[in-house]
Amino acid sequence: MTRNASAREDAAPRAARRDALFSLREPADFHEPIPVTERLVQAIWADQLFDAEHLHVCDGRAVRVLLPGRWNVEGGPDFTGARLEIGGVIFRGDVEIHLHAGGWREHGHGADPAYSGVILDVCLWAEETPAPLARHGGGSVPQLVLSSHLEGSLGELAESLDPDRYPLTPARLRTILSPLDGLEPARKLAGVEAAGLFRFERKSARLEALVESVGFEQAAWEALAEALGYKHNRRAFRRLAIATPLASVALLPDADRRIEVLLAAARSVPLRVHQVRPANHPERRLAALALMASSHPRLGEWFGALAAQPERLKRPPALEHAFWSRHYRAGAALLPRPVALVGPDRWREIVVNVILPWAHAAAVARGAEGVAARFQTLWADWPVPAPNLLCRQMAYELGIPPPRRNALQQGLIQMRLDGDLLAPPDR
Repeated sequence: MTRNASAREDAAPRAARRDALFSLREPADFHEPIPVTERLVQAIWADQLFDAEHLHVCDGRAVRVLLPGRWNVEGGPDFTGARLEIGGVIFRGDVEIHLHAGGWREHGHGADPAYSGVILDVCLWAEETPAPLARHGGGSVPQLVLSSHLEGSLGELAESLDPDRYPLTPARLRTILSPLDGLEPARKLAGVEAAGLFRFERKSARLEALVESVGFEQAAWEALAEALGYKHNRRAFRRLAIATPLASVALLPDADRRIEVLLAAARSVPLRVHQVRPANHPERRLAALALMASSHPRLGEWFGALAAQPERLKRPPALEHAFWSRHYRAGAALLPRPVALVGPDRWREIVVNVILPWAHAAAVARGAEGVAARFQTLWADWPVPAPNLLCRQMAYELGIPPPRRNALQQGLIQMRLDGDLLAPPDR
């Protein structure tokens, strides 16, 4: 057998294994694969969604990311201007991203002078036999494999990130931020916070109008349902909450019956399950909604009590169910251990997008302006997790620190939405 023939035979199974990896598959009972793209890995690197304390390149040297670099929207390496510490030595240069460890060689970067400044190749999956990555002009490029360092499962990251929103082009970013051009940093911060408070007041006003239309408790029910629909099923869950009013759900004898009624109503509403992580399957979210209504049949009063005691807002409610805590959906296999029906991240979204705006709206409707002001301040000062690339990029261009308070992060989001009205989409 010739060496070329042997190489072709070896390459075939490697390609098959690689193709199998390019669709992320959750447990066997999951309905369909979630695709993993190189752009997803770029988003993971941009937001540093991995355990940064224990990184090492393939030759064993420790890695510290001092600056991940800026997302390059032109040709050449994916990130430019990075600053890394590798093996105790500081390097400045570019970072290239690939799905698998062989991407550097397959793309011919070793012979391309545009990649001569790359100081790190980052890939998601390793090769069975790592090989040095040659750099144009001499030397080799160290490689970092991320798969064992991810912050959460790849499925969670694939669902929670929207890679197509990364990054903003410089021209579009200038359009969005142009109202703050020329201002001092303190006034820029004030402008961003004002945009965040505008976003809060608009959300509160919508809830106040909903309260006037359907009453306190039904308004709370519809807002909670919408939040539990997450990004893919928000409108569908709102429709379900309208079709199955809280007043009628509360009359049902127990939680199991409430879950049954909601699931039955869901059959007439198109729910998206494509690319939804199993733990967030719509059936589990509806079970969580029913369990909250069972534990707190007067949801509006519960929201108000939570908002009045901020420490209680920091922990998601303990929702347990004999079936739904151990299954992703009806007919699915038994999970080896219970999985939270509402985790900390989803609960935080419910707090800042539902509970605090709703409590503010309810206080305004009662004429309790002082109470409403306290809820607004609590919302504004609510801590946020590490800001994503969009907020970091906008903050960097404005010359302000990355947002750590909710009002600032919401303000940057509002400015982005306003920018969408001012300019055509990025091409």
